[in-house]
Amino acid sequence: MDIFKLKLIALLAMILDHIAYFFPNIPMALIFHWIGRISAPIFIFGVVNSMQYTSSKIKYLCRLYFF
Repeated sequence: MDIFKLKLIALLAMILDHIAYFFPNIPMALIFHWIGRISAPIFIFGVVNSMQYTSSKIKYLCRLYFF
């Protein structure tokens, strides 16, 4: 599985978490929150994994900080 597919999974999990946040009265809200919690570790893994492919780690970290 490549990083693009992982990002799509994290994006869908984050969307479910946001649905549960904006519509708290739906019956699946608690389940959506638990599914959404997986998105942050996946995105952090993508950031850490991309550190090995950059030519300048300092510039990369500066771009992450500013954005």
